[in-house]
Amino acid sequence: MEPRSQCRRRSAGGYYHGNTRETLTPPNVITRPCTIEDIPALLQLWIDSDAVAGPTDDADAINIRLQRDNELFVVAVDGERIVGSPMGGWRGSMARLAVHPDYRRRGNAKRMVAEVEARLKYLGCIRTSSLMFIHEPGAPELWAVAGYEPESGICPYYKDLQLDDPRSWLIYRRGIGSPSNSTSVTVGVKPLSAARSNASAT
Repeated sequence: MEPRSQCRRRSAGGYYHGNTRETLTPPNVITRPCTIEDIPALLQLWIDSDAVAGPTDDADAINIRLQRDNELFVVAVDGERIVGSPMGGWRGSMARLAVHPDYRRRGNAKRMVAEVEARLKYLGCIRTSSLMFIHEPGAPELWAVAGYEPESGICPYYKDLQLDDPRSWLIYRRGIGSPSNSTSVTVGVKPLSAARSNASAT
């Protein structure tokens, strides 16, 4: 059997080969994990695609997100040009789905959604959700075509945290929640494994 990182398997709209997905159509567009070097082009994509700006749409926030969810944060590229991206999260949600106007109505958005879904399923996720602005043109229709529907009885509540509080930046590398036998670092976000362990203990 081939090593898992080299396995090639069919998924909706294309194939995986390592971390890169080779799409069937259009032939020049592939998806791959987002990197730190992609951040300036990604921010420009959101501007060009008229994506609704959010409170965390800046380079620092994306950098933190990549530290946590690099397996689920993908970009669609045509050669060296970033033409689309969704952000997947370890809790199974997707947000910031954007496609450059020159690449719309070619199935790219649906393929990117299928890409993140495949990665979530590979990690054991059995349910996913979409975060969207309901007044963004075409967004409800797109997610409906992809098989998503509104969740009745659930209304999200949000609170912006003040990250200038040093306590919000404190994590423990060992012994989560036990300062006496842990080494503290200031890194801004819990690593994925620590976040999962902490969540399962609550």
